[in-house]
Amino acid sequence: MTARLCDWAFISLASVDQAAVVIPKICERALMEGRKVKVAVFPFLLWRDSRKAAQEELDRILAETDRVAANNWMGDLTAGSGSFDDFTLDMLASSGGAIHVMGSSEVDALMLTFQDYEKDLRRFATDTIPLLSAQGVI
Repeated sequence: MTARLCDWAFISLASVDQAAVVIPKICERALMEGRKVKVAVFPFLLWRDSRKAAQEELDRILAETDRVAANNWMGDLTAGSGSFDDFTLDMLASSGGAIHVMGSSEVDALMLTFQDYEKDLRRFATDTIPLLSAQGVI
């Protein structure tokens, strides 16, 4: 349906490695319909002073997950949808389905997900956007 009707495919991936398989399939299906579809994925940015500290925070989030609520949400999302077949409950509960590590140059856009939205968005603006601008990315 996305290939026939949409200009954008907003997708979730269980891993970065899936991007190399899933994104070309979406684009190929669109080409078969005589269309071009842009693809956007969303990463979960969990910033801490170290990778270890970020992992500890993710572990804390998962340890405090309301499993009943997460299972209910997963059930609602997957009912009749092929988009979420490969998702784990932990991924959905920790980041709303966002990939924890990003990394495909074939993606047209990234939808950013932050744990502390206002604080992390401000940090992204001050710490990351200047680096991307300096490199000519934005």
